[in-house]
Amino acid sequence: MATQEQVAAEALREAQQLMNDKGAHWIQGQFFAKVDDGSMGYCSVGALNKALGKKSGAERDLALVTLAEVINPDFREEYAEEYPDDGEGYIVGHAEEVVINWNDFDDRDWTDVKDAFSRARRRLQDRARRKAKK
Repeated sequence: MATQEQVAAEALREAQQLMNDKGAHWIQGQFFAKVDDGSMGYCSVGALNKALGKKSGAERDLALVTLAEVINPDFREEYAEEYPDDGEGYIVGHAEEVVINWNDFDDRDWTDVKDAFSRARRRLQDRARRKAKK
């Protein structure tokens, strides 16, 4: 049976694949929309949601938080400083906001997105391997 880390890593791979074709299916400003070739395009969060489908609980949270950590290594500290009374329970919403804002930044390009998804996926795969050794 796959661990949450493995499921989240696979979702990041699938999400990246949904946006691929040299980035032609990656969009900014909305979760999904038709692109020039008539197929669907997705933003980072939209692609992740699509890749996970009905499995959008803990695995989605883990993928989003890991992606946010890759995008902004200080994201947990910044969250704790900005929302000291919220606790860890609200961190997923903040992670989603970090990813959306990062995705929609004017100077962002497909290479940035591809690299961030790949790094987050590797981080989750490494965690899964470490857990399996225990």
